[in-house]
Amino acid sequence: MPANEMPGYRLKKATEVLAKKDIVLGLSVFAFGVLLYLQSSGIRDMRYDILGPSFIPKLASLSLMVFGLILFATSLRKNKEAIKKNAKPEGISQKTYVFLAITIVFMLLFGFLGFFVASVFFILANYMLMAAKMSVRQLAVGLVFSVASTWLIFMLFTEVFNLMLP
Repeated sequence: MPANEMPGYRLKKATEVLAKKDIVLGLSVFAFGVLLYLQSSGIRDMRYDILGPSFIPKLASLSLMVFGLILFATSLRKNKEAIKKNAKPEGISQKTYVFLAITIVFMLLFGFLGFFVASVFFILANYMLMAAKMSVRQLAVGLVFSVASTWLIFMLFTEVFNLMLP
């Protein structure tokens, strides 16, 4: 039986490919955590409150940074092991770059258009990205899904949590 048809070969190959992708993902999560921390530093705290309104966003951003670094370090170690075994890891798919571009556009649109319009765009664009093939019916389903899910999120934050979204 050839080596590439042995039962454990495909699992090892998949692990090596994921290690390479996780390096980029770990750095991306860390960078997003830094961006979130910088944004949350602008939140004014009350003098009499120990935790303050910026505590949860700062805690979440620090958690993202820590977990991003952990993911980066473990995947870097796995990738070094793959290089020692002369494995040839595959590159990152183009959909990953498209997703990052959509996310950046969402963050830019969020400030100008507000939560509702930017979120509908974000969800619809990712729905189209993940669809196997796009037809008019699929586009209509994606549009209904993105509007409905954005409305549900909006209602959750405004009615349940009493938070206004931009």
